[in-house]
This record gives sequence, structure tokens and C-alpha cells, in this order.
Amino acid sequence: MTFLNRSGGAPYVVPGARSPSERLNLLHERMLKLTGARVLDLGCNNGAMLLPLADRIAEGVGVDFDAALIHAARSIVRATTCSNLRFERFDLQHSNLDDLLALQPGCRTSSLTSSCLDFYDVITMYSLTRWLPNWRAIMAWAIAHSRHLVVEINYHGRGRSARVADGSPTSNVTAFLRSSCASLDRAGAIYHADARQSKEVYVCRTPPFPARSGQANDLAKAAALATVLPPEPHPSAEHLAIPWSEGGRLLLSLQ
Repeated sequence: MTFLNRSGGAPYVVPGARSPSERLNLLHERMLKLTGARVLDLGCNNGAMLLPLADRIAEGVGVDFDAALIHAARSIVRATTCSNLRFERFDLQHSNLDDLLALQPGCRTSSLTSSCLDFYDVITMYSLTRWLPNWRAIMAWAIAHSRHLVVEINYHGRGRSARVADGSPTSNVTAFLRSSCASLDRAGAIYHADARQSKEVYVCRTPPFPARSGQANDLAKAAALATVLPPEPHPSAEHLAIPWSEGGRLLLSLQ
């Protein structure tokens, strides 16, 4: 990835970071309006999906459990012109998801007033169902607090034979989305060169806001009925096998 230098010098190049172009090319403006949007990226990794959007979106917030990856994303923001982005460490498995609303830039709260909006324009979840067993609760919250939800689902090869973090088949994810979204569009698929893994990207248009309170309650009940597994440690960079890490040590540098 390449980013403009804040001081006007040569652009910064971040070697090893995953290229977001394949995913973003699937999300054309007719399907998902990103220009001028407020975006929340759940499981943002090192910010690779938000950083290329900085010049299009109004505001972007990325959260991830891995402090090293958040540090890397913040370092890129400080060194470049992406001043409308914010990255924070957040535990999606054990924290109160409503706290994500307070991360919006310009949000101020007190015992009497709050300037925080109760929704984002777009919330993205790339591959989270693979790692977090409480994906239903996260997805239910995201649907209740966004206009559009982008979900990426992982499969093994092209045979769609994969399971998500709670042990259920991946078909449960699309079934949950179909029953919860006002409409659901399949944006497309991404195939790895070795064909051992593929990803499908879906865009969920969420219900109109006047219907949100009842919808949120129904989704919360549905998530509560799902099998709850004992908390599992969040996978480290080593277990994620991301290309810019080795043995859990971040290999990100700015050149």
C-alpha cells in the first residue's frame, strides 16, 4: 500500500500489508455508497481496508484486539495525510459493543448529554466469523447500528466446506443475514492463488431506522439463543498467519 507523506516528501510504502483492492473493487458505489460515509471496521488488522478509503470517506474508525496491529495503523496515520481515521484496541468478544459508538470522531458524552450518533453509515466485518464465536451478537449489533453491513465469509477452496468459529457451517451466516437484513447482495468472491481458500463478500442493507428498536430486540434474542461457547483467546498474529508477521512479531515498516 502507498500513502501520501504528510510533509510532502516521497510517499510511504507499507510492504507486506494485504492489498485491499480485490475487496474494494467488489463494492461499487451503486451497491454501497462509501463517498462521504462514516465507516466502522470491526477487526481492522493494521488498517489496510480503511487507509485506502481515507480520501473518500468522511470518517473511519478501526478496532482490533491486537495492540501491535493498532500501533501499526496509528503509525501510518501519523506519518501520512489520513487524519480522518482513528484506530483503537477493542475486545469484540467480551466488551460492551455499545462502546463502539463513543469512538466516533467528535463524539462527546457526559452524565446529561451526548453528541454521539447511534449508528455508522457502513460497518465492515472481514473474516470475523472465522475467529469470533459470538459473531451472531456482533452481527446483530452491527445491523442495528448501521445503514449497510459488509460481511466477508471464508471458505476452504471452491467447495464451500468451511465452518465458522462457533463450529456451525458457514451457511448459518448467510441464513442469519437473509433473515435480518432488509436486502442482501452478494458482491462477489475472492480466490487465493493456491485455491485452498476463498472468500465471499456480502452487502446487507439494514432495516429502516424507525423499525430499529424492535429489530434490535429480535436480533438480540436470536443471538442469545445461539450456542455460547467458552471464551477462546483471540488468535495472535502468528496464528492468523498474516503475511506481514512472523512468530507474532510485527514486520511492518515505513520506507
